[in-house]
Amino acid sequence: MKKIEKISEIDVDDVAYFLRLNKDDVDENERNLLETCLNIAKNRAVSYTGRTIEELDKIPEAVYAVLVACSDYYNNRSSTVVKSNDVFEKVLAPLKDVTYITSC
Repeated sequence: MKKIEKISEIDVDDVAYFLRLNKDDVDENERNLLETCLNIAKNRAVSYTGRTIEELDKIPEAVYAVLVACSDYYNNRSSTVVKSNDVFEKVLAPLKDVTYITSC
C-alpha cells in the first residue's frame, strides 16, 4: 500500500489492500462496492466533523478513520449494525474542535 497522507488520496485499491482483499479477486462489482464504501466513509467524516475534505486533508489521522469506516461498511454490508464503529469516532472526535484544525 502506498503512503497516504490525505483522505482525498485514498482510492479503491487502497481500500482493497486495507481490507486484505486479493487484488486479482476484486471484480468490477466488488470495486463498485468498495468505491461506494469509500464515498460514504468520506462523506461521513465530513458530516461528523463539520469540516471539508480539504480541511480533513490536513489531518493524517483522518485517513485511518476513513479506512476503518470502509472496513466497517464492507464487513457489515449484509447485517444490521446498531452501534457505529468507536474507532472512527475516537479518531475524528478531536477534529470537531475548531482550535485543533486552526493549529495545524
